[in-house]
Amino acid sequence: MDHSRLRADFNDELAVDEAIAADTDWGAGGPPSAKIYRTSKACAQCRGRKQKCSGPGGGSSAGASASAPEDQARQPCRRCAHSGVQCSFTTATNEQGFNDVDAASRSARKVDRLQKQVNEQASRISQLEATVSNLSAAVAVVSRVNRTPDSGLDGLHVANPPGPSPQGTKRWHDRASVTATSPLSKRAKIRNDEIFASGPALFQNPSPGRRSDAHGSVDFSTPMSMLRHLRHDIHDMSVENEALDPIICGVMTMEQAQETFDTFFDHCHKWAPVLCPQTQTSAAIIRQSCPALFISVCCIGYRFTSTSTTETQRRYMALISLLDHSLSRLLLKPNLADVNLDHIRAILLYIQWMPVDNIGNSSRSIRYNAISAWSMLGLAIRYALFLGLHQDAVLPFKSDNNELPTLEDVGRLRVWINLLTCDAALTLSSGLPATLNPDPVVAVAGRFRSNDNAIHPDDTRSSATCELVSILKRAARRSGSPNARSLDADCLRQVNLELDTWETDWNPIIGDQIQHYQMPFTTLRSYRLSINSACLSPLLRPSGGQGQISIYVLQALEVSLHTAALTIFALAEQSRHRSWGHYKSIDSLPRGRYTADIEAINRIKYSVDSTWISYSFATMFLVLCYKNGIIDENLKILALCYSTADVVTFPRRQAPSSLLFRLVSLAMQIFDVASTNLLAHLALDQKLLLSGVFAVVLGDLDTDDGIPSEMPAMASYSDREVEALFNSMVNGMYLGWYAG
Repeated sequence: MDHSRLRADFNDELAVDEAIAADTDWGAGGPPSAKIYRTSKACAQCRGRKQKCSGPGGGSSAGASASAPEDQARQPCRRCAHSGVQCSFTTATNEQGFNDVDAASRSARKVDRLQKQVNEQASRISQLEATVSNLSAAVAVVSRVNRTPDSGLDGLHVANPPGPSPQGTKRWHDRASVTATSPLSKRAKIRNDEIFASGPALFQNPSPGRRSDAHGSVDFSTPMSMLRHLRHDIHDMSVENEALDPIICGVMTMEQAQETFDTFFDHCHKWAPVLCPQTQTSAAIIRQSCPALFISVCCIGYRFTSTSTTETQRRYMALISLLDHSLSRLLLKPNLADVNLDHIRAILLYIQWMPVDNIGNSSRSIRYNAISAWSMLGLAIRYALFLGLHQDAVLPFKSDNNELPTLEDVGRLRVWINLLTCDAALTLSSGLPATLNPDPVVAVAGRFRSNDNAIHPDDTRSSATCELVSILKRAARRSGSPNARSLDADCLRQVNLELDTWETDWNPIIGDQIQHYQMPFTTLRSYRLSINSACLSPLLRPSGGQGQISIYVLQALEVSLHTAALTIFALAEQSRHRSWGHYKSIDSLPRGRYTADIEAINRIKYSVDSTWISYSFATMFLVLCYKNGIIDENLKILALCYSTADVVTFPRRQAPSSLLFRLVSLAMQIFDVASTNLLAHLALDQKLLLSGVFAVVLGDLDTDDGIPSEMPAMASYSDREVEALFNSMVNGMYLGWYAG
């Protein structure tokens, strides 16, 4: 066997990858290799016959071998010359000795490799640009706040990462949510926490197992969740946010915005502790992180402006218009990035302090009604469930969790508790079933209250109120009534005992931090009156008549009268003369004229709108009980009186010394003081609404000394209108009455 020939044939058949490797080295920037591989020395005919080829010019004479290389390359090989066939070497070749077909193939592969390299470089550049844009946006936010003369944030300094720690002049400002919803962060495809580990929340990665936004709360288990992951939303909201920015629109200055924030946190926050006092007191920071929340707080704070001029009225209406557009987008055109904690906060604030429309003219009206509040609460609940807040809010506070709850965990639970309390309040007022279960929160309320990041007494109020919601939920389960407004005798007796136990247990915990006219005691009286008065509707209708009253109804009536009287009496100066536990019955209320407690009213006037619905309902309840012959002028139940000869009943005129006269007179003073010198307040609308109800008891009062005239004035509402008004309040389906 000719082994030398086999070796030659094997060398001729080496893989073309060697030539490709040489091309790769050349394409990488190095000079072309001078070595020409053996496979390139064989002609096409010899390769096809698998024979050894002598190479180009192999069949020429010795003189021809000294000719130019290009001429030699066009000479046939020895075998082709000997066989008399055309050799491929006689055709034109490229500079490396490859023919045109091989050169074109290799060039195509080179172009393909270069295109891949270009694409990789473009991807790296895109990622770097996104990173630089995020960092630039964060620095721009802080720089803009630092340059704003009206923001009240003197001394703000941008430190090199990691660890910026700006401070304000009035409060400690935390930038934890400066750019939490920045559109740039939606487009970035890299882990920003590796770049800015201890900076704003935009650059921080949430702890494992917890979902901080909507992106972390979805998975590939459903078609919609998969589509959300496949689709990258690159819509830039900056233009739309600027169009709804009251500062850019010239509605108010940054200094005025900060004043509204100060008003909110100083007076309103305690009535609905849903925001974080440590991180969200700066108007400038909230303006950048969540425009909807910024406008919502501005609207609430500005409605308590002490001056009501044409300019302030126009500014308030402009703010309301911006708020409407901002919240309507969350309902009509939401996207995945809109589902976050701050937008839930904005919706909750809107529900509890709804705007007043058309102030300053005859078409003035309030928005607060059960339908509006219920629909907006449904949106907030769906956002919360989408985020997994029903699980993530409670999980960090469970006893089996070894990690200490963070400030962010406390903020989540605040929002969830506020959702629970709003849900329960609307259940009682509207008659619609409750949506949320408070029991998991009640189980961790103690650990939440004792957390280092908790704010007292605000978070103490939240824990106590949550237990009230749980009592209401248990009553609904026992009775089978989804709204706890159709309780039988046993269920009603049990819920009253639980409410009494709650009051006994929480009085020493709360101590002197919270007065009896503040939340959660206002919530306690509201729940107690709503639950017990639900079975009294037939008695309070003139067409119904008294008939026989069962013991169960009499007990509910007695509790309702006592609760309604305490609701009004809590804002009298005389309520401070003794400890609140002394007033266990109606007979324990002091005699003499009641004087409005101005300090207490000036505190409670900042409360949520539902508080004023409770005061209106308590006043209406007492007047209707008197007007329908259920009680006398001193709130004595006529069905329990042995003799009614000396009892003053409707329509006889009450004496100014009677308990009913003193309480209704105090209620009118409360509404007067609360609505005085304020731009927009629900108390003013309620006072106009109840003017006919006041007239039933008070008649025509002289505004100077409060002495009634000789003849009582005719009520501005007829009996049928008063009855319809009460029905609307009891059923709760239309609490936003028109006050023209």
